[in-house]
Amino acid sequence: MFSVNFKGIDSSTFGLKVRKRPPICQAETKNIKIEIPGRDGYLIYSDNTRKGFTIPVEFFFSTDNYIQNIRQIKEWLSGEGNLIFSDEPDKYYKATVYSAFNIEIALQKLGQFIVLFDCQPFAYAVNNNLITLTAPGNINNPGNIESQPRITVYGQGNITLNINDNIIQLIDVVNSITVDSELFDCYKGNELKNNCMIGEFPTLKPDDNSISWEGKIYRIEIIPNWRWI
Repeated sequence: MFSVNFKGIDSSTFGLKVRKRPPICQAETKNIKIEIPGRDGYLIYSDNTRKGFTIPVEFFFSTDNYIQNIRQIKEWLSGEGNLIFSDEPDKYYKATVYSAFNIEIALQKLGQFIVLFDCQPFAYAVNNNLITLTAPGNINNPGNIESQPRITVYGQGNITLNINDNIIQLIDVVNSITVDSELFDCYKGNELKNNCMIGEFPTLKPDDNSISWEGKIYRIEIIPNWRWI
């Protein structure tokens, strides 16, 4: 039976059922129309970033003894957390429930209630397993869009990383340094090290990605952050 897991709790825990599977949404690219005086039509500008989207989920109770769970359900269906659908248990959305709603009134009028999950643009891999490299090699991205990995380099001195021909220079590394492409920051522990990095934050494209380096490196640890649109 189809169900929804939010913040680590499954809807079936409260005797809730989902009326139907909500549609799989695809995040739209952010486009800006620019009109130029003296020129017909318009130009389209895009920085290739994507909009978030809303997933409506229609719940109803499989039992009449729902009153005892109302307070717990309201607490569950609020705030932010990971949203997982039972037919895609290997993926999650970063979701937030903003709007307050009255379950009792909705049930009295409709026999059901709808929750709007505001989602970030991508679905992410539930198993975001650490990848360790002790020698140059290839890693495969199972997603259908570039990921923004967190890469920790363990080594010493000046290091050059080459990821799909994207050259990143790391300067004066002492034991380790982290390049976080999701946060657009380079750091060691709580200390920012952006001044020790030269180059663009790397991404991992779908399919194979080549990774090589120059310098004194003991190992590289990658949290890949695989994702889908």
